[in-house]
Amino acid sequence: MAAEAAVWGASFTGDLTLATGLAGTPGNYKVAHCYDADDSRRKSRYVCNGTFTADDDPADVSRQQLDDADDDYADGADIAMRRSADAETYQATGLGPALSLVWKRGFLA
Repeated sequence: MAAEAAVWGASFTGDLTLATGLAGTPGNYKVAHCYDADDSRRKSRYVCNGTFTADDDPADVSRQQLDDADDDYADGADIAMRRSADAETYQATGLGPALSLVWKRGFLA
């Protein structure tokens, strides 16, 4: 149980530093399409497909699928986002995404 808590804490801290803009590569995520992947309809789990472009290198473009997006973004939306150093995690930035992350993780604890 302690190991699970440590992994959860590290993941949460990493996501929060990305959401607040304290870490990661800043960029823009262009949404191609989002959908609700939760068939129960009791809660939503949005999955989005799109492309991430790094702010400091417009040639650094990668197609990404966000498996647990913060919102049901409209097709074509531009989202300020940060990419982790290992390029495995992408997180929307700003006050709204940071508060959403804290709220979601608070209910999971």
